[in-house]
Amino acid sequence: MRHKDHAREALDGCGFYADIGIDILVEKALLGIDSYGFLRMHDLLQEKGQEVVRRESPDEPGRRNRLWNRKEVNYVLSQNTGTETIEGIMVDVEYLGVVHVNSKSFSKMNKLRYLKLMGVDLSNGLEYLPNSLRILEWSEFSLKSLPSSFYPEHEHLRELSMCHGDLEYLCGEVKPLHNLKRIDLRYSLSLVKTPDFRSIPFLEHLILEGCERLHEWIGFALCVVFAVPEHQLYGSEEDLDNFLCKLSINGEVGTPSVNYALESLLPAMSNHLWLCYLPPHECYFYFWCEDIYSNIEASFGFIGSTMEVIECGFHLVYEEDFEVLVEQTMSRQTSSVN
Repeated sequence: MRHKDHAREALDGCGFYADIGIDILVEKALLGIDSYGFLRMHDLLQEKGQEVVRRESPDEPGRRNRLWNRKEVNYVLSQNTGTETIEGIMVDVEYLGVVHVNSKSFSKMNKLRYLKLMGVDLSNGLEYLPNSLRILEWSEFSLKSLPSSFYPEHEHLRELSMCHGDLEYLCGEVKPLHNLKRIDLRYSLSLVKTPDFRSIPFLEHLILEGCERLHEWIGFALCVVFAVPEHQLYGSEEDLDNFLCKLSINGEVGTPSVNYALESLLPAMSNHLWLCYLPPHECYFYFWCEDIYSNIEASFGFIGSTMEVIECGFHLVYEEDFEVLVEQTMSRQTSSVN
């Protein structure tokens, strides 16, 4: 069972027209939305849809486009009988039992877009994951990292959820993932390194709750590019004082003291850049949260102004970030002297 908003994101990520499809199903009473926003379908309708999929290949589940039965998933993955026909695999967490995975189980599934697994035996390792994946949900993943050959195509991967596992880091080099919106690594107790977020420019949700071994972070970096209408380029400085930045941490909303005098940063041009570094103690709720920051959101805007935010960014700053910055600065200084 999924919330309608999460379901829309998942369907959009897999290339379906979620808004149109969900609305049509609700209109025809084939799908319901409860008072909490969760999608519900009658068991008989679900079984009928599953039967349609079974008829694609009654005797060989590896030739169907979707798999959800744990026994069939176990057979396909342990015997390596999967084919490029498979587009989605989901093992419901309500069913008990271990799925055994061959190290090359996914090597033939070049069109796999959705993968949801839990309770999987990876004692033989894992050499390959399809780069076609758009949604990867793998709870209790027992390896230290994803396969080194996993380079998801930058326009595809939308959601990555690897909770309650033994991950120490995701993978080695991360290619730019322009459509990745959500990373959920909660309670990855062995996690010591996060991915380079510079390669994930449009990330919206980052959940690191319970990741106790992550290196110490030392603050927030905030960045905003905003446009000033032509008639305001030489206008009143009061129009520039309405910039607002809000941080929401663990559901607590506060306004850090970042309302700087922007007029000193504004030459006569249409686009402007605002940068800020905030140590944690500048947030009024710092002493409430301290080391249990599990969900952080940042929002930017202008109040009572026609100025517009074009792009914005938010990044946790770690000690190692400063070390890299110092090294780069020293390198540039040496080059300029030479």
